[in-house]
Amino acid sequence: MSDCDRFFRPEDVEHLAGHLNRGGKPALHLIEPDLGRVSGGLRYNESLAAGADELLRQTGVIQRHSVPGTWPHPSAEDEATVHELAATLDAPVVVDGLIGSALSTPLDLDVPVIQLLHAILAESDPAALDRERTNMHAADAVVTTSPHSVKTLKQLTGIWASVAMPGVDLKPVAQGSPRLNRFICVGAVEPNKNQLFLTEVFSALAARGLTDWHLTFAGPHTDPDYAAQLIQACEQLPPGTTTVTGELTPTEVDELYSASDLLLLPSVRETYGMVVTEAASAGLPSFVSAGTGARDALVVGEALPLEAEAWTQALVEWFEDERSHEHRREAVSMRDGLYRWQDTANDLFRALHAISHRTERTP
Repeated sequence: MSDCDRFFRPEDVEHLAGHLNRGGKPALHLIEPDLGRVSGGLRYNESLAAGADELLRQTGVIQRHSVPGTWPHPSAEDEATVHELAATLDAPVVVDGLIGSALSTPLDLDVPVIQLLHAILAESDPAALDRERTNMHAADAVVTTSPHSVKTLKQLTGIWASVAMPGVDLKPVAQGSPRLNRFICVGAVEPNKNQLFLTEVFSALAARGLTDWHLTFAGPHTDPDYAAQLIQACEQLPPGTTTVTGELTPTEVDELYSASDLLLLPSVRETYGMVVTEAASAGLPSFVSAGTGARDALVVGEALPLEAEAWTQALVEWFEDERSHEHRREAVSMRDGLYRWQDTANDLFRALHAISHRTERTP
């Protein structure tokens, strides 16, 4: 049985067949924000669409529509554009949560509407809760990216969601370094990703006499002031031990994974943490923040409380015992069992299939 057939059920294919190849029309439309930059949510959407094509062995199963605007704080014109676009679509509509959670008037269409939540806005902005809850209740289904996010959404809004966890495309096994001392932190440079926390941790390592390491921060500088603070903090660490790259191309990211030994993701909040499974697809373990959705993404490594001493001690042990080698070997051995993007598409199609069997919306 192929990866494409592992979880997909015949009745799901039958349900979608009515949407496929009808004059070249897509099975689903996906409305997403035009951010003008790379983001985890947009990478998810792109990979989801590619996974759907591969899963159903057809092209253009999911048609993506990119909408400009100041999302998630849209103008009246931004919202009007979404409503006008959605009204023209004649197949089920998936709405990226950065748009769907922010609308003052929820979409009300003749076709099913699925809200796809990459992040829950109310976690970081309590003022967004009422609008987010209203849009979620108005949808025919809500899909999010991790069990952690399902639990959080239920606690905040009382709404249940299904899960379509991010998949991966397998990367070549990382070559790493002989001393397993090449560390990376991949993500947008902003307070939530918490890169400054790592400079505190590595400063503590240096104070203990551990200076034979290199830490690379890779990602777009979405908060320029925070990025400037990060660069300044790195200048206080031992010379030659850190690099701040800015945004990288996909090829450059793959090269970074290949040359590294351990991913560090000390986020304050995380719905899932796609970079964790991406690193795992290259055979890299990760250290992530406990109590966040990154725990759901963790394949091999540790989920640590967001305390500098805990992370410092974990890295001391990484240097001083055999656990680092064991983590690397285990991560390489588990690559083939990772969730793939075809599986993610399958989960979304199941949510669509479930809608067709309901006579009324879930309250």
